[in-house]
Amino acid sequence: MSNRDLENDVAILGLGNSILTDEGIGIHLLEFLSEKYHFSPSIDFINGGTAGIDLTYLLQGYSTLIILDAVICSPSQPGKIHRVEQDRLLNHQGGGRISPHHLGLHDLLALAEFMGTVPDTIHLIGIEPFYLDWGLHLSPQMQALVPKLEHHIIDLLQCHGVTST
Repeated sequence: MSNRDLENDVAILGLGNSILTDEGIGIHLLEFLSEKYHFSPSIDFINGGTAGIDLTYLLQGYSTLIILDAVICSPSQPGKIHRVEQDRLLNHQGGGRISPHHLGLHDLLALAEFMGTVPDTIHLIGIEPFYLDWGLHLSPQMQALVPKLEHHIIDLLQCHGVTST
């Protein structure tokens, strides 16, 4: 799902393991948005799965990157939505993982920053999972949050000049 169009300035990166129920929320949201909406100007959808730093070259050339992923926080509040901005993502020094892919995500962003290819603006929309069991579908509780997450993402895109129909 990475049809890189060099004209596109904004990308949405979905992360997650789609065979671990709610852990795949980033991938499910990415597919949902790409099927439901047409965006103007166009944006790119990147299915990052659990690839980590292997995604470095796919992120080159974007000014805005929106990352969708499950996040693990302590204490846990399943269903809580977190918005983490670029400075916290790039300057995170450990002390707990932001995402189940945090090592890969942090390394990806650090490498892109080192290479001078980190996007100008990065947002992480993270959702604390209800379940992390084997399964191809989101839990009913997580599925019920999709409309709220959809509105968060559409609002964020509008802040970057992207409209949806």
